Amino acid sequence: MSPDISTLFVKSNEAYNRAEYGDAIKGYEELTAKGLALPDVYFNLGNAHMKYQHLGNAIFYYKKALSLSPRDPDFLYNLKYAHEKTIDKIEAKTALGDLSFPFTDGEYLVLLVLCSLFIWGSQFIILYKKWTWAKAIRNIFALIFILTAIPYAASVVRTQHFGVITQNEANIYSAIGKDNVVLFTLHEGAEFDILETIDQWALIQLADGKKGWVATEKILDSSLR
Repeated sequence: MSPDISTLFVKSNEAYNRAEYGDAIKGYEELTAKGLALPDVYFNLGNAHMKYQHLGNAIFYYKKALSLSPRDPDFLYNLKYAHEKTIDKIEAKTALGDLSFPFTDGEYLVLLVLCSLFIWGSQFIILYKKWTWAKAIRNIFALIFILTAIPYAASVVRTQHFGVITQNEANIYSAIGKDNVVLFTLHEGAEFDILETIDQWALIQLADGKKGWVATEKILDSSLR
């Protein structure tokens, strides 16, 4: 951490602790713009925005914090609290959408590598030592590998490019441009995956499968923060 970033980090924390949330938000957002990605910074940003009833911003930063520390009970509690205040209750269309992801990407990768080593080690024993018990070991770790790979892949897709509505409401259109058909309306705090962005528009997909175009001025985009 460079001296300038360290100084800004300390000042932002001091502002947050003094309940000067506007200054804290300004400082923390400058830190994230400089590339500092710490779960506590995102968490404090979420809390500061909640003080101003910025529900969409709060949810966005709680999700960013959880992407780095997915088992933190405070992060989970505050995100749940924020979700309870949202208007749109969007249910996942598939069972996969209901999966929770309790590990970071790095932890998933470690699990996958370890499982791979055990699988190949067991296969070596089966081929050259003829120990039949190794088949059971191989099959067990193959199952663990599959059960780890599925949520990891889903987690990567969901956390790589998500967005949140930050305005009171946002119309979702059938195509780029406000002269097109309004498919539905979302309210502050609604979450979605961002499939692509063109100019000032983003193609989004909700957990229930609905798709449409939204003006980027209405959202926060995880790829830009």
